[in-house]
Amino acid sequence: HYPLRRQRQMCIRDSSFHSGSSPELWQPGGAMKYLPAGHGGASAYHADCVVRGNLIHHIGVINKQSACVFAAIGERLTIANNLLHSVPRAAICLNDTIWGGHVIEHNDIRNTVSETGDHGAFNSWGRDRGSKNVLRSEAKAIITIRHNRILEGAGRGGFGIDLDDGSSMFRIHDNLTVNVSVKLRDGEDRVVENNIPVNRPIRFGVSKKNDHFRRNVLYFTHPIKSVYEHTMGGRHRRRWTATSSSRPTANMVSVVRTLILAW
Repeated sequence: HYPLRRQRQMCIRDSSFHSGSSPELWQPGGAMKYLPAGHGGASAYHADCVVRGNLIHHIGVINKQSACVFAAIGERLTIANNLLHSVPRAAICLNDTIWGGHVIEHNDIRNTVSETGDHGAFNSWGRDRGSKNVLRSEAKAIITIRHNRILEGAGRGGFGIDLDDGSSMFRIHDNLTVNVSVKLRDGEDRVVENNIPVNRPIRFGVSKKNDHFRRNVLYFTHPIKSVYEHTMGGRHRRRWTATSSSRPTANMVSVVRTLILAW
């Protein structure tokens, strides 16, 4: 891999990475407590960097805890127009939402999560500083995931777009996800809108506040047990079918104007 530290206005484009190599945008040290306090005075992080138009595949030959593009502690990062495929874990992974403002768009992603589990083609770990009750203190700007296509084989590929743990302040719209979908776990201020998930139910975890799932089209090519799933630590699961009278309530997530097509 190619670790990059504290870069500003750097662009990686029109390149090919394979057989174990991949670009990683990261903050050395790995522990949030070493980040300088205060956005205005902090400088030890990368910002305004672009990863565009690259072909990245068959990475993670040795290290399975890897991604085509991995980023931590950055601001206004753009990951766009890349073809990412054949990886053991996530194609794009964000360690945290510090400082935010990223745009992830127009990527074609397929054949991910081939050797591991419990994540998706896009994975956000939510490893911000502090406890889960003060998550937004680190997320200064919205992170946008839009106009991506994620295509996985039936029965594989994890969660698709996976906002894990405390991932907050996301706008996810106009994405096509085939055989995978969207997962929202602990966090707040996430809007999932105008997406088309195919053959996989939406998964909701613990929503603190201001989460919305609206104007999406859920398309199923086979009979389904549920279109929404609410899970608590993997042990308690509640399902909503296409004909259920109840829906996820306001204290979990707002679900409105969703079209469900099932054959």
